[in-house]
Amino acid sequence: MLYRKVTVLEPEEGQAPASNPLKGWMPWSTAQASEHYDNTLVFALVSWAQLEPEEGCVDFEGVEAALNLPYWRERGVRFVLRLVCDYPDDAGGLDIPQWLYDRIGGDGQWYDNQYGKGFSPNYGNPRLLQAHGALLEQLGAHYDQDPYLAWVQLGSLGHWGEWHVNASSGIKPFPEQVITDRYVRQYLEAFPSKRLLLRRPYAIGGEAGLGLYNDSFAQPQSHDTWLSWIANGYVSDQNGESLAGMPQFWCKAPSGGEFASGREIEDYLGAGLEETRDYIRRSHTTFLGPRCVFDVEDGSCAQAAEELSREMGYTLRVNRCTTRTPLFSARMELVMEWENTGLAPIYENWPIQIRLVDRQGKEVLCQQVDGGIHRWGTGVHRLCCTLEGAENLPRGTYVLEVGILDPITGAPGVALANGGAQPDGSYRMGQVVKG
Repeated sequence: MLYRKVTVLEPEEGQAPASNPLKGWMPWSTAQASEHYDNTLVFALVSWAQLEPEEGCVDFEGVEAALNLPYWRERGVRFVLRLVCDYPDDAGGLDIPQWLYDRIGGDGQWYDNQYGKGFSPNYGNPRLLQAHGALLEQLGAHYDQDPYLAWVQLGSLGHWGEWHVNASSGIKPFPEQVITDRYVRQYLEAFPSKRLLLRRPYAIGGEAGLGLYNDSFAQPQSHDTWLSWIANGYVSDQNGESLAGMPQFWCKAPSGGEFASGREIEDYLGAGLEETRDYIRRSHTTFLGPRCVFDVEDGSCAQAAEELSREMGYTLRVNRCTTRTPLFSARMELVMEWENTGLAPIYENWPIQIRLVDRQGKEVLCQQVDGGIHRWGTGVHRLCCTLEGAENLPRGTYVLEVGILDPITGAPGVALANGGAQPDGSYRMGQVVKG
């Protein structure tokens, strides 16, 4: 096609942002904002007993208050949810509701081992499975359309919701896929709009496009083993079952986790910084927590924390914008070359806002474009659209501004690796001429 007016803009490059929605450090939701470390995510862990002390009755307001979520909502911070049925600790309490314990007849094992004390239910009990599905229906109805819920970790099974049990202490071996798949399907039905994450690779995880979280992050032997499971599949150390890998799972859903407990946080971000960076890159990590840099209160790791935060997840920038008007048409077309220089997509298909501003600073055109940015992995991505209504504008020079809208605010909310940031969160691309 022939064009009578073509303008090519090459926006100013900028540094990779240290903070952005849906990536970076993820402290406990019960924590407070830090003056030293930034975060756009928090980790909300809740036991079934806490959620549903009486069957069918979930006090969402009370639970959110206990998890400190109103505090974070006010700050525009999203949360990642994990439900647990067994949380070993010194107290050794019951993490499923008493009414459910009675209904399953105490089917499971009380334990006291090196992990702590607690009760490990029989996850294959049909009454447990039925009640779990009913609980997830309530959670999904309440949270699936909530923009503050970022993702859901499929806890539910095993100690701490980490999909393993200490069978050497007399606990019944971890259930096989015929059982665990039923739990996964319950989550898929309850949260059709949210990205879900597993602790370990499973065939159903690959089929459904789930993410993964590694709660032994940067512990060399454990982390390398986890990466080999993802690439090649493995034989479960829990029950001897052969399980499929999930190669390149991060193309569809997040990779995350928390620092392993075997080392101090200062070591991960000090002497072990380059090793930590390498694991972040090899794992295509988007977030880390709740055991993370927020445990270091004095800010001594602030510089390293910022470096690693820049590494995690997506980093988007605009390399080039071309406006053009076809020879026998009045419409104005825009071709944009975006690049993700990060490790992973943003995973959410947030709209791109395009604006034209006249010489007096007045907005004369504003439209939203579906760019499919949730599929933008590392590399260059081309986006074409027509600037609707531009043909009606007077001839002259206009400023092109671009931003990615955050659904929570409805305003540009993603920092780009470009210069030209505007007060409203959009970015100035340059001047275009309407001929």
